Amino acid sequence: MARCPVNNWPLNRPEDATQLDVPTDILCSFHYFGDSDMAQMHSWGTRIIGDSGAFSAMSLGEPIARDDFHAWADRWKDSLLWVAALDVIGDAEASYQNWQAARRDGLELVPTLHYGAGVEALDRLAENGATLIGLGGMVPYSSAKDRLMRWCLMMHRHARDHHPL
Repeated sequence: MARCPVNNWPLNRPEDATQLDVPTDILCSFHYFGDSDMAQMHSWGTRIIGDSGAFSAMSLGEPIARDDFHAWADRWKDSLLWVAALDVIGDAEASYQNWQAARRDGLELVPTLHYGAGVEALDRLAENGATLIGLGGMVPYSSAKDRLMRWCLMMHRHARDHHPL
C-alpha cells in the first residue's frame, strides 16, 4: 500500500491514474457504529477515527454509557487511528473526568475542549499528558465564525508557544 510522504500513513491507491492518492479518513461514532465491525472497515484501507457520538445521542435523548464506550474503544483499538474521549457539552470538568476515567481504563483517548474554554484548560490537559487535543463545542456558535476562529487560533498559538512537542 502506498504511504503518505508527510506522516507515512497508508494511502488508498485509486484505480484511475488521473485521481490523486489521498487517505480516506472517516469518523465513526459509537452511537451509530457500536455494533459494526471496525476491523472490516479498516481492512478497506480506511483510517477510522472513533468518537462517542454523544452530541447525536444527546439530541435523540439516548445517553452514552461510558463503560460501554470504553469497551468499544478497547475492542477496536487496533482498527481505530485514534478515539475522542467522551465529552460532555457545556461541562469541562465532566469531560476532563471522562478523559481521566479512560486513562484509568488503560485507554489513551483524545480529550476535547469546548468553545469558550480558556488556555488554562489546555494547560491542564497538556500537563497531564495529552499530546493531541480536540477543539469542539462550536455547533451552537456556527453563526459567529470570526469568534470561533479567534478562539481556535488562540488555543493553537498557546499550544505552540507553551506545549511544543
